[in-house]
Formats: sequence, C-alpha cells, structure tokens
Amino acid sequence: MTNAQSKKFRDTIVDNKKAQEHDAKLLMLQDKYDNLQLRYSALFNLNRLSQECDDLNYFYPQVHSTIRSLMTAENFFIVTYDQTFSTLEFVYYVDEKDEGPVGIIDYHEYEGSFTSLIIDSAQPLLITPELVSKLQKNGKIKQYGTGGTDWLGVPLLHNDLVIGVMVVQSYTEETRYSEQELNMLTFAGQHVVGAMVRLQDKERLTSAVNARTQELMAQIREREKSELLQESLYRISELANDATLISMCFIRKCIISWGN
Repeated sequence: MTNAQSKKFRDTIVDNKKAQEHDAKLLMLQDKYDNLQLRYSALFNLNRLSQECDDLNYFYPQVHSTIRSLMTAENFFIVTYDQTFSTLEFVYYVDEKDEGPVGIIDYHEYEGSFTSLIIDSAQPLLITPELVSKLQKNGKIKQYGTGGTDWLGVPLLHNDLVIGVMVVQSYTEETRYSEQELNMLTFAGQHVVGAMVRLQDKERLTSAVNARTQELMAQIREREKSELLQESLYRISELANDATLISMCFIRKCIISWGN
C-alpha cells in the first residue's frame, strides 16, 4: 500500500468515525426532541383536564391514560395521604395481579411499604429487584401485594406537603423502568396535583353543601310537621267550641220547651 493509499484509508476511517459520531448526536437530539414532545403533549392533556374535568372519578382514569402515553403503565395507582388523620386512600388502582385496597386505611398499616418510603422522604423512588434485596436485608421494607420487577413512585406535593403518591409497576423483565421514566412521572405528578386539589376541594364543598341542604330540609320538614300539628289542634279546638255552642243551644231549647 502506497503512502497515498494509506492516507486515503486513514481519512476514510476518520470520516466514518465522524459520521458515526454525527449520527449518534442526531439520535440523541431526536430522543430529546421526542421526550420534549411527549412532555408537551402530556402537559397539554393535564392542563386540559384541570380546566374541563369536574369529577375525580373521571379525572383519575384520564391521568392514567396520559401516563400511558409517556411510558408503559399497565399497572398504575394513585393513593392519597391525609397527614392530619394519618390515613391513606387508594383512589385509583389498576393492576394485573392484585386488587386495590378499599376504603380509608390507617397509615400505620402500610408502614414499611414502598408507598410509605415515598411519603416519609417526599422523594421519587425507583425500586429494582436489587434495591428490594438490599432494603429487605436492612429490614427497612415489608412485602405488600405481589412482588414485581420494577416499582416506580413519585410524591404528589402541595405546598411542600405530601398529599399522595402516584405509582407505576411492572411484573416482567420486558418492562423495566429507568431514570428517564422516573423524571417523566415526576414531571407528570407536578401537574396532576393542581387539578387534583381543585377537584378534591370542589368535592368536599359539594359534600358540605349537600349535607347542609339535607339538614335544612330536615328542619323544614320538622317545621311543617309542627305547623300542621298546630293547625290540627286549632281546628279541633274550633270544632270543640262549635260542639259546646250547639250543646248549649240545645239545652236552652230544652229548658224553654220544658217551661212551656
């Protein structure tokens, strides 16, 4: 091989390497663009929901649908946390293995769960089988429900307080989560909170108004009963007076008749 051929060969290798680096940068930029597009679409959907949705029972499934547009989320749940009463409520739960807990639950019943780790730390958490083994050896967690592959949860924060947790989990090696999904779910959670709090406040207000309305209706019914009773007593009194007057007239006639 001549010097010219050697130089051409080296230049070709350099050019190929530069082309590969260029392609890698393009792929990286494409990934970033795709992620931005997904985030934009998710943000748009969540903002639309926050404006249009008036029912939590409709809101939660729509949030699930939005999360599924960002990542694999066949198993998904939202649990709310009441710090004042130290209670949990699984307000939305879709899982291929387990049924969701029903009703309001004492928080202490879930101490040592992955959910409690997030509530206590107020930090997002990606739990892999390796981390599970480590936490179990340290006695920091307990097993709740069917064991899976990856468990990914983020806190729902309002005024720097945890008001709930949003979770996706997988049961197969085909579905694994990474820091990318953790960031995506954290991003979505930040935009879920505002709408969720608004709808919770509306639900509480509606419940309070309904309770007050029922109370007022009960008072009105009692008042109507009282008024009806008073009217009945008045009529009875009138009838009694009429009967007395008739009796007196009859007696008077009898006396007059006897006198004649």
